Formats: sequence, structure tokens, C-alpha cells
Amino acid sequence: MLYIHFTMRRLLAFCVFVLLTASTGLVAQQKPVEDIAAVYAEGKTTGTTYKNAYFGLTLDVAPGEFTKGGFLSSEGKRARLIDAHNHAGNQDNRFEIAVLADLQTANPRVLSPDIYVRSVRHSFEREGAVTEFAEKPVTISGVQFTCAVVRQKAEGEVTHYTGIYSTFLNGYIFSIQASAGTPEKVEALVSRAVKLEPAGQ
Repeated sequence: MLYIHFTMRRLLAFCVFVLLTASTGLVAQQKPVEDIAAVYAEGKTTGTTYKNAYFGLTLDVAPGEFTKGGFLSSEGKRARLIDAHNHAGNQDNRFEIAVLADLQTANPRVLSPDIYVRSVRHSFEREGAVTEFAEKPVTISGVQFTCAVVRQKAEGEVTHYTGIYSTFLNGYIFSIQASAGTPEKVEALVSRAVKLEPAGQ
């Protein structure tokens, strides 16, 4: 009996050692979250293509064009990384798309992308938008997102739809907002324009 207890203690000690070693290795492999200013500076545009190496993002907005709508918040915790639109041609081909990043540690109550998307959707509703469909999982370029779509119509404008897509990525709440004439066109726009190759995937 004493031998069995001694063996069990050795086995337990070995298991604890393995777990500690493994967890230490994982911590060592984790990269520190970059400051939002550095993440913002990672963005580079060439023609109708935007790349951000921190998120492994390539955004192709052809036949649209980039605007000057990107910004870095004064608090240094969030950014609108890039903004683009296509306002040329007929209404059917028009769209807008933007990429945003919010530091996760600055949003401790946002425990999941669902919570973030729901909050943004409700803010749209307070401005008069109507929910087309609430939060649901979608996959973009192999990455799991949460998505919701709202219907909007300002006075004197035609109806358009805005999709809110969010995921947790490299320490940030990474989001895409895309608008087009129908929910199907919003989905097609995001699927065509957004490519992700996050580190480690």
C-alpha cells in the first residue's frame, strides 16, 4: 500500500511538472498585444488593396476606392483602420466597407463577439435602423465571426443594409462593417473583399 501511495505521489508530481512546463511554454510563445497606434501604422494601401500584417488582413475594395475615414482614437484603445466605398454607377453597385479594431482589455464586459455585435446593433436601432437578422455565426476566410444585419433608410435616401461582423483576434475586437443594397450583397461584398491569414492559422 505504501508503495502504491509513493508511486501515485510521484505520478502526480510528474503530471504537475508537465502541466507547468506546457503552460510556461505557451506563455513564452504568446506575442504581446501591440499598441493600437502600431497596429494602425501596419496598414498599407496599394491601389484598391489594403494590407495589415498584424491581423493578416488583405482587403480588396475594387471597384471602389479608399476614403480618408480611417482614424486613431485619442484614448489610444480603438481605431477605424480603413474605410472604402463605391459611390459610382447605379445604386445596385454601391457599397461601403470599414475595418475597426477595439482593444479587448479596454472592454472587459465584452466577453464574446456576440455581445459586441449586439451592442452595435442596438446602437443602430436607437438611430432608427431595423434589425434584419440578429447575431449568428459566420465564417470569413476560415475565421469564425458573429454577424448581424440592420436595415436603414435616411430621409431622401434609398434603403440599404449594414452588416456588423466581429471576432476576437490578436488581443483586439476585430470588426468589419459593410453596407450594400441587399443583405445578400452585403454578404457577397465581405466574402469577396476580405481575406484573413492570422498568425498561427
